[in-house]
This record gives sequence, structure tokens and C-alpha cells, in this order.
Amino acid sequence: MATHSDPFGHTRRPTDPPRLFTWDVQAPGNAPQSCGVTSDRSTAIAHVRDTLTAAPTGAQGTVRRVTISSSGHIAYLDLGLVAHAEQTGNGVSWVSRETHDR
Repeated sequence: MATHSDPFGHTRRPTDPPRLFTWDVQAPGNAPQSCGVTSDRSTAIAHVRDTLTAAPTGAQGTVRRVTISSSGHIAYLDLGLVAHAEQTGNGVSWVSRETHDR
């Protein structure tokens, strides 16, 4: 069975579930919420950054690593926080952010 390595040396087999990243931004009060899923970590972080840039002070955004549930139900299993940011009124502040993908 063939395997593939990513730039960080992590090996993946073709049978491994896809790496997915959810992103969401929640604004304070009744302001709209944005969210999405992508297979690219950088894209998820960019969505949070761009959405928070235009969001009101106090809005918060997260990126989480997920995988598809094998239970037969349509669901994601949360594999952990990748990044968390907030709109401070002076711009986007990254409260926590991994420097590389695991």
C-alpha cells in the first residue's frame, strides 16, 4: 500500500480519513455567524482572519482539526484546536495558534 508524506514528515495512507478543518466566527450579540469546512489548514485560518477583520469588537473565531465520524451518522469528530483569535477593536489578535499541522 502506498503512503504519502506531508511537508512535516507525517505519513498518510490512502485509507486514512481526510484531514479536515472547521472554522467559525461568532460575533457578540445578534450579529451573523460564519462557518465552514475545508481540507486546507491555511485556508481555514485565512477565513477566520478575513471574517474577523470585518467583524465588530468582541467577535471570536476558531479553527479546529476534525475527521469524519465512522458511526454512519453525518458528523465530525473534534481532534483539537488549531487556532483561536478575536477582534479587539485594534485588529485581529491570535490568542493561540499552532505553528504547524500535526
